[in-house]
Amino acid sequence: MRAWGSLSSFGLSPDASLKKLEFTPDLQGAVRSADFVQENAPERRDLKEKLFAEIDRTTPEGAVIASSSSGLTMTTREMQALIVGRAITGFSAFV
Repeated sequence: MRAWGSLSSFGLSPDASLKKLEFTPDLQGAVRSADFVQENAPERRDLKEKLFAEIDRTTPEGAVIASSSSGLTMTTREMQALIVGRAITGFSAFV
């Protein structure tokens, strides 16, 4: 992974390892026991609606569901699929 060097310069946990990363096309399996889920899907309302609903159904009750959205807000329909108090969003602006 080419980004590992950059990540290391920011300071990783002492036990961080590429061997601990796992990639899977199985969304349910990936989030089933997660405490924190960071969503980074394309800014398509239809896609995010389905994605958030699936994440909400599959994650444990106390899991935090985060989104880095630049075009959709927590007040839009797809975000309302989430249980109140579980969702957070951030906005990245490139100046």
